[in-house]
Amino acid sequence: MSNGPGRPPRYGEAVALLVAALVVTGLLLSHLVSIVPGAPVEIGTGATVRVDHAALTIFSSRPGAAADGCLVTDGEGRPIELAPRTGERIEVAGRSWFVLARSARPAPAGEYVVNCADSLVSTSYAVGRYESVLGFVLVLFAVVAAAGITLILAVWCAGRVRPVTLRLRNHLFRTISDS
Repeated sequence: MSNGPGRPPRYGEAVALLVAALVVTGLLLSHLVSIVPGAPVEIGTGATVRVDHAALTIFSSRPGAAADGCLVTDGEGRPIELAPRTGERIEVAGRSWFVLARSARPAPAGEYVVNCADSLVSTSYAVGRYESVLGFVLVLFAVVAAAGITLILAVWCAGRVRPVTLRLRNHLFRTISDS
């Protein structure tokens, strides 16, 4: 965006860059809000649940529960393939939930029957929305970076436009004072 000698500044390009950066920041922020973990709904060992998002996650009240003890079917009775997960834990209202499994492919919104069985009677299960911590952190960093770039472009655009507004203001004041 450099201007050669005698070329006027390109304010249109500066503003277009700023608008594009704002749009990218808004899209990333929207995605970040959509992947924020929600509180899982406790189902005991089985229930029919309504899923309004694209990922079905099953949680266990204790670490090390077996994911193969859970069966999920859609509204038409077709089984949903689950991918076992370990090592992730969330805490909601003072209670720990351990990520047990996620749908292997995005599960469209709808009703699902979830049944889990374990040899330990004290295990309880829950279903909810949960993205990986790494994915959440990466999107968060992308939002911060995009917001920083937007701020830099805004300051740069303001610096490019300011000389024009100062000349206009000085011209107006001279015209008013001459009258």
